[in-house]
Amino acid sequence: MRSGYGQGPVSQYRQAEYMSDPSAAFLVHAAIARLVSDDPLASVILAAVVAEYPESFAANAALALVVEPFPEALSRARQLAAGRRDRQHLAVIDVFLSGDTARAHLLAREHLAEFPDDLVVSWITTRP
Repeated sequence: MRSGYGQGPVSQYRQAEYMSDPSAAFLVHAAIARLVSDDPLASVILAAVVAEYPESFAANAALALVVEPFPEALSRARQLAAGRRDRQHLAVIDVFLSGDTARAHLLAREHLAEFPDDLVVSWITTRP
């Protein structure tokens, strides 16, 4: 543990590490920020970002949460999942969308213990 340092900036999947275009990374992060701030336009913005950057795992996974049913986004996110973090992220979304909120919150807490910068999963924990 680094003493004297804070958690640092929180970002959805450190998106810039996964996308070569900095503009795309910025737009994905901005769209997810709209989602977690409960902006009523989040679904429209996420849909536009996914249309422009279909290779974004984070945007596809977030879009699946706000546009129901949107199996194409969830399916695309599954194809783009790059590791355990992404698979856990999708598991939380799947359980949440199934309506088992208590289990989704439990899985979310476990996921966040390892990946505390996951904004979408953090947002899920605030949903009833």
